[in-house]
Amino acid sequence: MAEALLQQGLYVAAAEVADAAAEVHEFRETPRRIAIDACLREGEFAEAYVRFLCYEDLLRREVGVSPSPAIPSMLKAWNSTTFQAGAR
Repeated sequence: MAEALLQQGLYVAAAEVADAAAEVHEFRETPRRIAIDACLREGEFAEAYVRFLCYEDLLRREVGVSPSPAIPSMLKAWNSTTFQAGAR
């Protein structure tokens, strides 16, 4: 459902649904990725980055693992796009 909301451009709703899913399944990456993606699409890079850091900390502290490279790759792509757009 969160993915569908994201595709419809309903970013706040997508993040809220993804956050609810993350509360139930705290270690699953998909709801975290969707919420971060929603923040990025809203132009909230700092919020997206903080969400990633919190998730990364949770995984390392509780499970001793790191997130997959998917979220950092997504953040890097948006960050480089943002800085390239700002340089024009």
